[in-house]
Amino acid sequence: MITGSSIRADHYLSFMKRILSSFGLFLASAMVNGQTTFEQVYGGVDDELGFSVQETSDGGYVLSGVTYSQGNGSGDMYLVRTNGTGAVEWTMTYGTINLEIGYAVRQTTDGGFAMCGMFNGFGSDTLTLVRTDANGSTLWVKHYPGSLGRDLGYALQQTSDGGFVVCGSSGPSLDDVYVVRTDGSGNIIWNSTIDLGGGEMALAVQQTSDNGSVVLVQNSGFADPDGELYLLRMDQNGDTLWSHQYVTPGADEARGLTVTADGGFIIAGGNGYPDRDIQLIRTDALGIELWRRVHATAGDELAMDVQQLDDGGFIVAGRKENALTGDIQMHLLRTDANGFMDWERTYQRGVFSEANSLDRTGDGGYVLLGTTSDMFGGSANIEMYLVKTDGAGYSTVGEETTEPFAVQVFPNPAADQVNIGLSSTGITTASLVDPSGRTVWKDSFAGPGTYPLDVGQWTRGAYVLLFRTASGRQ
Repeated sequence: MITGSSIRADHYLSFMKRILSSFGLFLASAMVNGQTTFEQVYGGVDDELGFSVQETSDGGYVLSGVTYSQGNGSGDMYLVRTNGTGAVEWTMTYGTINLEIGYAVRQTTDGGFAMCGMFNGFGSDTLTLVRTDANGSTLWVKHYPGSLGRDLGYALQQTSDGGFVVCGSSGPSLDDVYVVRTDGSGNIIWNSTIDLGGGEMALAVQQTSDNGSVVLVQNSGFADPDGELYLLRMDQNGDTLWSHQYVTPGADEARGLTVTADGGFIIAGGNGYPDRDIQLIRTDALGIELWRRVHATAGDELAMDVQQLDDGGFIVAGRKENALTGDIQMHLLRTDANGFMDWERTYQRGVFSEANSLDRTGDGGYVLLGTTSDMFGGSANIEMYLVKTDGAGYSTVGEETTEPFAVQVFPNPAADQVNIGLSSTGITTASLVDPSGRTVWKDSFAGPGTYPLDVGQWTRGAYVLLFRTASGRQ
């Protein structure tokens, strides 16, 4: 099973191989379409990992994870509050000299925050819920030790009555489903430990319209040596209404779960470890599978979070391996209502970048939080990695570089022709992407100069113009 130490050592540090940086330049910028885009990292002298993000009611963001640079010891729960451009407003740590991890955070209805995770201050891992005010000051901390030894809280949601439902695992090896339901003060209403016959971890939870809960479970053990997925449907008293297992050839993993507009569910994960492919499973309200989509590529991919869009499609975040370089990239996938891909994007700062959490934003874009082996400053530290994109999945970041590079696009906007002014030496490749994410034009230019581009043939709208230089800058 996954523990805090194995997440840090095995899941991240082994991917440091080389450096690759990228950033985009927009023909239709955030000033035109009203969507802010940025990329930010948050870290110190040691490592930081990012696990959960949510847009706040004022258009900023709250992030949770673990910091090894600040706090009281081995690693502390880490809460970061930013404004709408990713600039830090405040940070807080919660923990002891032992290891604590904040796996999930949600803004509460009063403007404060609730964070769940793993607390080791008693010498054994304990599922913990931290409740703060809007400034991150602690209102209360509650620990929910199970009866089986170690416990952790992996996901939470504030319920319609102001309480909380938290899911995770319990047991000597964190091998049983553990769900805790509390009131608004963190007092237990009920808790439930469920053994499905193998090693289980409850990785996502959502409240249902009848005030019950649905829990996503990953199972592995003697009965399911490859690893299989379950949905557990619980009523408001914590009693199990039904459970469904979803079996495919090869190992199945999943991290993402959301309730769909029709009351059904969508699960996002991967199939086929160690060379996984992104897998989406769509069910009805009773958990009966409606369809399954596997997005197969040559590298290793895993989906970590999913949300439904207004048009019935889905936005999926996770990680994707570059089959040519072996680098792991943060990945964003957009599908239609039937799970077929509309477009995909990747974001990268070091040899390893991934998204653990996703949220739709009020301006129609997306925000992703994860971890990266950020090396721009010459450091090999692992850091929190926050990416804000527009509705087509594009993000911009401007990093210092030794290669002078500048571009001008004028006039902008234009009806018939724009001019592209380049300062970069060598070959520069340019491509034009329409509002749906489809590439409609691509060409290469040798050396600096001004190059005309006829745009009168395309439908009016906001387009993105991307550039890649001979040295790999984008």
